[in-house]
Amino acid sequence: MKLISCLLIIFLLSLSKIRAQQLSPGDDCTAITAAEVWNYDLEQLSLATYKGKWIILDFWNHSCITCIQSFSKMEKLQQQFNKHLQIILVSKESADSTIRFFKKHKRIPVPSFPFITAAISIWHRFNPDHTPFQAWIDDKGILRYITGPYNLTTAHIQEVLEGKKLDIASALPLPKKQTGPSFSWDNIHTGFQSRILPCAEGSINKTFEAQHVANGRFIRMSRACSSVGDLLMKAFSEYDKYNFKTPAQLIWLLEDKTPYTLPIDPDRWDNWKKQYSYSYELILPVQYIDQRYQFMQQDIQRFFGLKVSREKKELPALSLVSTGDNIGLQTRAMAVTDNLRQSSLRNPVSDSIRSMNNKPFKELADRISSWVLYYLKIPFQDKTGYTGNIDISLSEKAIDPFNWEQLNKELSKYNLKLVKDSALTDVLIIRKY
Repeated sequence: MKLISCLLIIFLLSLSKIRAQQLSPGDDCTAITAAEVWNYDLEQLSLATYKGKWIILDFWNHSCITCIQSFSKMEKLQQQFNKHLQIILVSKESADSTIRFFKKHKRIPVPSFPFITAAISIWHRFNPDHTPFQAWIDDKGILRYITGPYNLTTAHIQEVLEGKKLDIASALPLPKKQTGPSFSWDNIHTGFQSRILPCAEGSINKTFEAQHVANGRFIRMSRACSSVGDLLMKAFSEYDKYNFKTPAQLIWLLEDKTPYTLPIDPDRWDNWKKQYSYSYELILPVQYIDQRYQFMQQDIQRFFGLKVSREKKELPALSLVSTGDNIGLQTRAMAVTDNLRQSSLRNPVSDSIRSMNNKPFKELADRISSWVLYYLKIPFQDKTGYTGNIDISLSEKAIDPFNWEQLNKELSKYNLKLVKDSALTDVLIIRKY
């Protein structure tokens, strides 16, 4: 018993020590050093070495897709501001694990900047429970900002080098507000509750589709920190009954749609989110689970003074058409095989030729549809009328990343073609009351 008590005391002391060491803007970071560093000439890295430059610590992990997608952007910024800026990657994974990661994912180029690895203690000093985020340290070694990676832009770097203060959002966890006794549904047998709160003020910080609460008597649906446009797409998609996934499907019959859609320019995101980002929550008896989207639609329209109708409209699209005899597609394979997909972090593919054998044509069409939607953000339609099982092989350069012009050249061998077209598509017409 004494041993357990001693261990508990040691654990609490160590935990309090970590918390005491957490850094805030204005703190000196020059004493921070790291021993397990990869892609670096010296055995130990010290932030003091970079005094005279701004330092960006980019906190990432091997499963963070958005982190890895930003490597090329950071590489360009490092080259552009090399005399005044040093970017350093920081992860909790070991150096050996990081080396294995890049060997496994050969398509991901290794950035030129140093990697601080096995950096749990450094991670906790800046932000214990968030990924991704970045710490901005000035040329004197003073921490200035802990913020989201989208704020690392040419304009923001130029501003800090000119001595200007950035008006950007913090990525540090918000302190919990004391709001008195918390409400519980445990002793309530009927009732409804819906809330729409400004993102910065609300305690709604998670997204649930239909979470069962109070021993299954109620369901909770929520959406955290979203634009009004995103809330409308969620509400009117009704999970997967309708397909509202592209901005073109929201038709705003308003003089100014600024309050409802996220700006294209990342430099404007933080100020925009402070004014126009909202969280939504709905709790209702479980017997109304199938009507939850209708409740959400009514709430959003009432709160923002909007009138929304679901209609059909011709929108620009890509169509897959047949240009001749599709005999070359007919399967001759006995076995079912399929690596006709893009490489990903969880499922890497290194083959230069990707094939689909003895599988329904619809699976090829569905795959092309997902690429068109993700990369081109326009609808796709299959107009071939083909229904049989197929064999098809495509090159890596046509699909990874998606290149529809190259894909077209290779589809022509099978008498298939992607053509610019229009498609009758579900749209939301949005008006003011």
